[in-house]
Amino acid sequence: MALSDFDLPPKFDPRSIPVLLKEHGVERMQDLPACPEKTVWEAFYTEKARRKDPSQPGVAKEALALLAELKAAGRSTGELWAYGYSHRSTLAPARNEESRIVRELLSKPSAEIVENPDCPLKVAEVMVEKAISEFVPKVVEPEVIEKP
Repeated sequence: MALSDFDLPPKFDPRSIPVLLKEHGVERMQDLPACPEKTVWEAFYTEKARRKDPSQPGVAKEALALLAELKAAGRSTGELWAYGYSHRSTLAPARNEESRIVRELLSKPSAEIVENPDCPLKVAEVMVEKAISEFVPKVVEPEVIEKP
């Protein structure tokens, strides 16, 4: 993926808002009748709100993928906000969940790991992404003590 894959939809020019509102005789953008400008405005802010909610499908994975792209490009992780992702509410929970899954995959089989419904990262996807093979518990042979 490239950083351009994470771009937000085109931003609506806020300088045209007063003209549009006056033109249509409304006080808020939400009250504006259906028009191309309102569609652009809604698409931008809807996507921006979606990216700040880690419970939305795919947002956690997108934030982690964007972080990897930023690091690969040698750029600051602080640029997440420019793409609409919140470090505190989106990336931090996703990284914590990913770390938890990795820790548990190293100590028990994937079938025993409970997925967190608040952060929809899948155990199987993390296994593939981090190249972790299935945990196989060591079989300990009981020590046989012979009687003399």
